[in-house]
Amino acid sequence: MGCIFRLRRGRTLARPPVPPTPEPRPPGKAAGRAASPPPRPRPRPRQTSPPAPRAPLLAVGRASLRSGQGQTPPSALYGGPIASIYAPLAAKPGRSAAHLLVASSIHHAHQPVLSFFCSFRQSGRPAVPCQPPPLCPCQHSLALRRPSLSAILVSTCPGGKTMSKSEERRTEIALFRYTLIIPLIRGEYSPRGKEKLRQKIAAGHYDIPHSSRRSVSASALARWERLYRERGFDGLKPRSRRDKGQTRAISLDTLDRAEALKREQPFRSARSIINILSLDQTNPVPEEHIAPRTLRRQLSRRGATAAQLLVEQRPKPYRRFERTHFGDLWQGDAMDGPYLPDPANPDRQRQVYLFAFLDDHSRLAPHTQFYWNEQLPRMENCLKRAILRHGRPLAIYVDRAKIYVSKHLDTICATLGIQRILGTPYYPEGRGKIERFFQFVQSDFLPELAQSSVVTLPQLNESLLASIEVVYHRKLHSETGQAPLERFRQDPAPATRPADPEDLRQAFLHRAERKVYQTATISFKGNRYTVPTYLRGKRVELRYDPFDLTRLEVWFNDTFLQLAEPEEIVTTTHPDVEPDPVSAPSPDTGLDYLALLRTERERLLQEQLDTIHFTQLDSSNPKENENDDRSQ
Repeated sequence: MGCIFRLRRGRTLARPPVPPTPEPRPPGKAAGRAASPPPRPRPRPRQTSPPAPRAPLLAVGRASLRSGQGQTPPSALYGGPIASIYAPLAAKPGRSAAHLLVASSIHHAHQPVLSFFCSFRQSGRPAVPCQPPPLCPCQHSLALRRPSLSAILVSTCPGGKTMSKSEERRTEIALFRYTLIIPLIRGEYSPRGKEKLRQKIAAGHYDIPHSSRRSVSASALARWERLYRERGFDGLKPRSRRDKGQTRAISLDTLDRAEALKREQPFRSARSIINILSLDQTNPVPEEHIAPRTLRRQLSRRGATAAQLLVEQRPKPYRRFERTHFGDLWQGDAMDGPYLPDPANPDRQRQVYLFAFLDDHSRLAPHTQFYWNEQLPRMENCLKRAILRHGRPLAIYVDRAKIYVSKHLDTICATLGIQRILGTPYYPEGRGKIERFFQFVQSDFLPELAQSSVVTLPQLNESLLASIEVVYHRKLHSETGQAPLERFRQDPAPATRPADPEDLRQAFLHRAERKVYQTATISFKGNRYTVPTYLRGKRVELRYDPFDLTRLEVWFNDTFLQLAEPEEIVTTTHPDVEPDPVSAPSPDTGLDYLALLRTERERLLQEQLDTIHFTQLDSSNPKENENDDRSQ
């Protein structure tokens, strides 16, 4: 049974009203009997008050606020600190009552808001609250349970920082001790009754935090009171171990040798270090067994983890870098996107992901697009579209995610003459340009989705493209002093190279080997295809687009033979590639910001088309054109 706290404001308030006496029972057979001597009353060891009727609970986390029916709330009765506690509880049911109570009792000690009610457990009987001490008027109690304290102590740490587990435990124990000595500190006892009150508190049974004991001694209460008067709330916290921060399972000599091995190679694991020390027969370690977890913890305290060592070794200060021309370097990365209604299940929200490539010189985005997942074919599709629009760059700069270190991407880059540069682990500073672009998407584009009619993936991509071309490409960049589109157009010698559409299509095709059956057929991902009969029993190479398995190229000895004829098509996409769900048409809800951007983009495209003279595109001889004009 946990301790029960009563809220009060001062000591001069009246005691709580006595509950009404229950109505007498109707007379029965015993009413007509002769008067008999009353039964001998049982001795009552303590004066107890009848338990109040259960009242509805207002849930506030793990603690709860009891408010009796027909009673005035504490905020109206007492105001002051009581109102400061009751009002937030009623306004925000998710806030812990214990949190507010503790904060008020610790940080507003000059306005006492707590009075102690101990509860004790009799053998074979439920716990009954003791008779309240005098000068305790409030009938609205806050029941503090120990499991709720650990959740609220983290947020009561000075400075708003998160406590460590050991400090949280010490604070929880100190809080429990503080609740026991409140009557002793406030002087809530009769003259020469302090020792009697101390014995009364010590006779109770409590749920003591982090302890199997159920009671405390009177001498402990006296010691806690003395420590609180001398050192305040911190005096109630248990003392820390004298050897705190020192290792007992590993000797200092062994730990020094382990630290030297870690600093020699920062990526060396704790298990490898233990194996090296155990195999070194020239200087054996005294420990028979060293737990890797213990060694990792001690190395972390010494600042010898891989991340800490790399921070010390990385060169500082960093220098800004920027390529000379458009297409010298494209930075690529992915970002988590918003949630959209799943076309396959409209009642379910599904997250989309953004792939983007950004030019290092101009900050222009060759192509960005949202997809339903972060798989390799999606990234390849984004890169392919960027090359189709602006040509092949000299190099791309990406991180070491799984999709960027794949062999297929390496093959694509080698085929197209593109250098793939992988970022160094623990060095994110080199990709700051594309992270800044993602910041524009998160701050200027995504917030507008809540007020728009975008509900499908095609609408989202169309709105993103409009936002980039109308806003981002025309906005002045703080670093370059120019808009990305203006800087791109003023580049005298772009480094991008044109790409032949057929060569580009071949470069992005996936490849797989299959053996031809004696029936001159092959099976691939559940589908069956027909091939020439002279290939029976031979292994052929299949080149395919993972998004379209109806078209399968058959190659033999690096020579293209023909397209495989579909015989039985079960699936049109590769199993590793989730097909794009069919989106339902969205309702027409009127104009919004993203719709205006799409309209503006169409207007800009039309202006560009109006400046092009299509009749002169194929004119190789001006005289012939003049003759054609005259003939018309």
